[in-house]
Amino acid sequence: GWLWAPKTLGALRLATTDRFWTGWNDLYTEMIFNDTLNENTLSSKGPMWHDGEPNDDDPDGEDCVESKDMELNDEDCASERKFYCEFPLTTIATSKGNHKTPTSTTTRPNNATPTTTVPKKD
Repeated sequence: GWLWAPKTLGALRLATTDRFWTGWNDLYTEMIFNDTLNENTLSSKGPMWHDGEPNDDDPDGEDCVESKDMELNDEDCASERKFYCEFPLTTIATSKGNHKTPTSTTTRPNNATPTTTVPKKD
């Protein structure tokens, strides 16, 4: 699985916790936010961001993106946050016995229990 990267404000607001890691980051290019799989890019402008964000305000850098009060905020990646994972759905059986293989599915955050991680800082 990989970190869930909400692509709309509506999706972001489905979460059951106010503060959690998203799958967005600008680890490779400052202020260019990519998802964990490097398949999608999120604009650094728009309604999903908290006022004044992203701002890369921490001296150690703020390269990871959290949901804070149901808006996005860039934050130091070493901070402890809960997170939601997205997993691939390998096969779906249809009523006629045919099989479809979607690329991925997202577990709705309000049905999932977020996990807490404690990153190690060098």
